[in-house]
Parts: sequence; C-alpha cells; structure tokens
Amino acid sequence: MRIVLISFLMLLPMFALARKAGKEAIKIGEMVWAKENLDVSYYRNGDEIREAKTAAEWEECGQKHIGCWCTYNNSYSSCGKLYNYYAVADSRGLTPYGWHMPSAQELEYLVLTSGGKDNCGAELKARTGWKPGARNSGINSWNGYGGGCRYSNGAFNYGGLIGYWWTSNADTATHKVEVFNLYHDKDECAISWFEKSFGFSVRCVRD
Repeated sequence: MRIVLISFLMLLPMFALARKAGKEAIKIGEMVWAKENLDVSYYRNGDEIREAKTAAEWEECGQKHIGCWCTYNNSYSSCGKLYNYYAVADSRGLTPYGWHMPSAQELEYLVLTSGGKDNCGAELKARTGWKPGARNSGINSWNGYGGGCRYSNGAFNYGGLIGYWWTSNADTATHKVEVFNLYHDKDECAISWFEKSFGFSVRCVRD
C-alpha cells in the first residue's frame, strides 16, 4: 500500500500539469494546442528527467542517448525548458496525459491555418520572448517564443532570435528529426532536420 501511495503522489504533478495545459490551450483550425512550451522535469510515469547544466553533461547525454533537459544559458526562462530528443522519445512519456508530441504534418496544418508558410511567423510568434524588433503580431495566441537552442556540444545559441520545436518525425536512416522553426525578423516559418542530441522546445497538442 505504501509503495502504491508513493507512486500516486509522484504522478500528481503530471495530472496537475495536464489540467493546467487544458486550461491554457488554444484551438486553431480543428486542433487544440498548449499555449506555452513544455516545462516539466519528470516523465509521465513520475521518473525524474536528468538535468544537464554543463556542456560536458549535455554532451554525455547525447553520446549515451540519455534524455535530459536544461534552460537557456542555465538561467530562468519564461520560454520553458529545452529537451534533447532522447527525452522526447522516451517510452516513459514526456507530454502530460491527454497530450502528445506533434508530428510534422500536424505542424504543417497549424501553418496552413495560421496564414500559410510565408506569413504564419507573425501570427504564431508571441509578443514576448524575442529580442526587440521582432516581426510578431501574436494574433492567434499560439505564443511561439524565441527560445533558442543548445548544440550537441552543449553550447547555447539564438536565444530571442529563433524558436525551435521538436516534432515526432524521426528518420531512422539519418538519425535526424524534423524541427519547426520561427524567426525573429521573418514572417515565414520552416521545418528542418537536426540531430537528436540538440536541445529544443516542446509544444504539446491535444490527443
């Protein structure tokens, strides 16, 4: 009984997060998205996700295929955490109950219903979380932040200039993953391929 109670208490934060995500959601087209980037430090089953602060810790996690997270420059960020793809794809589950990682196709639908590829950037970018002068209207409240990234070697870059979000689309041949991008000074968006050991933001979509 004691073990069951402890396990239940460990899962309570994930249930609370799922409820919070439901309250802070936005419907765009036929899909419901969380309005904020994911900011959890536990898997869905209650296991702790490893925090990798130093460049050496981050690089080790990538080399050993261990899921991990950090914040940009290891300081508080309203843009949420950055995760490597090994955390995203971990079988213990990164997203809250009732939510999942978006596929590239789901993000393409988001783009289509937010002004199209050449114009969606202004609509999807948040009014905060970017360096001054960003081309953003925040018109549909998806709140895309310029959260930057962390390279495989542990270096940070592009904070306030580019927002990156993992998709669930991984290529088994190249071991790379499709990533959705928004840019500080551009209206358009893009989807490009990156290695799994990079650190990017996560945005959930409702099941």
